[in-house]
Amino acid sequence: MKKFWFSFLLSVMLVIPFAAAAGTANAATRSQPLFDGVFSGTISGDRQSQAEFEITLVQDDAEVVGEMTLGKGLYFDGGFCGKGYLPAGTFASSGEILSNDPRAIEAEASYQVEGFTISGILNGQLSPDGDELTAEVEIDLPWFCGRDPVFQISAEREL
Repeated sequence: MKKFWFSFLLSVMLVIPFAAAAGTANAATRSQPLFDGVFSGTISGDRQSQAEFEITLVQDDAEVVGEMTLGKGLYFDGGFCGKGYLPAGTFASSGEILSNDPRAIEAEASYQVEGFTISGILNGQLSPDGDELTAEVEIDLPWFCGRDPVFQISAEREL
């Protein structure tokens, strides 16, 4: 049961920062929302695992809301805190775009798991043409776990 909850919360921490493109943006610098649309691609994890995902983003000025569907197959290794495959599912969140770079995403979401704070930290970038989204998500586990899982995200805008 402990492994299930750790897997579930880890999957939520992976998805929330991605969907929550955190920061603030200057809407006057762009003529249309950059993040509106559907992106699909892969998330790569430990043991060269991958899972497909699709995220629908809606931008209203600096605010971005999203819903992401994560497929099966993403493996994580949390060291002494557990390892296994993340469950597939659909998740929703909201956030904002960075003010100093309207194509950059930095986000953090923290959760309490069995008395410890665990954070998911995302750093990402939208390509100049707006058709590709790449990001890295690091799960910041307590020091005694021994390692922090890192996931790579690569997605393309669907037309």
